[in-house]
Amino acid sequence: MSAWCNTIRIFEAHLADESSAPYCIAMEDDSMVSEHIIPYLQKFIHVFPEEWDGLQLNPGDLNPPGLETDPQMLGEIDFNVDGIDYKTKPQLKKNIINGWGNHGLVVKKSSLPKLVECLRKVPARPSDHIPAMCQDTVRWIMVPQVPSIVQQSPMWDPNAGVNKASVEGDKLPLPKICGDQTWESDVATGTANKKIDN
Repeated sequence: MSAWCNTIRIFEAHLADESSAPYCIAMEDDSMVSEHIIPYLQKFIHVFPEEWDGLQLNPGDLNPPGLETDPQMLGEIDFNVDGIDYKTKPQLKKNIINGWGNHGLVVKKSSLPKLVECLRKVPARPSDHIPAMCQDTVRWIMVPQVPSIVQQSPMWDPNAGVNKASVEGDKLPLPKICGDQTWESDVATGTANKKIDN
C-alpha cells in the first residue's frame, strides 16, 4: 500500500512542479541503479522511434499471462553510452491481465495526468502492477536491456539481479554504502534473515 501511494505522490509532485523535467522516474524501493542510468535513458528516448507514455524498466515478466499474442517486438536498439555497448529489445505491452514486474518506471510528464487519474480510480496493488492496472489509459513499453541499468537488490533473491533478458552474470555491483557485506533475506520462506559475506 505504501509503495503504491508513494508512487502516486511522486507523480503528483512532479506534475505540480512547473520547473520539473519532461520525464518522471519512479524507482522500486529495493532497486539497484547503474551510474549510467540517466545517460542511457537520454539516449534511448532520443533514438526510440515509437510513441509511448511510459517505460517499464527491466520488467520481471516479459511474457505475462493475458496476452492474446506474444508481446509485440519493436526491434533491437544498440548504442554506446559512456563506453558501454547496450542492447535493448523494447516490447509493446498490451492486453495484459496480470502483467507485473519492473524495477522502475519512466513516464512522460504530459502523460502523468491521465495516469494519476487512472491510479486514483483502481484498487491499490503492489507498485510494479501499475502498468497492468492502467494499460487502457497509458501506452507502456517494456524496456529490457543488456547490460542492465537497474536491477532488484540481491537482498530479496541472490539471483534476482540477473536480467531475464540478459546474460548470466549481468549483475550490477552492490552500492559502496553497503560495505563488504549484504543481506540475504528469507522473507518468502519465513525463516530468519542472516548476514552473509559477498
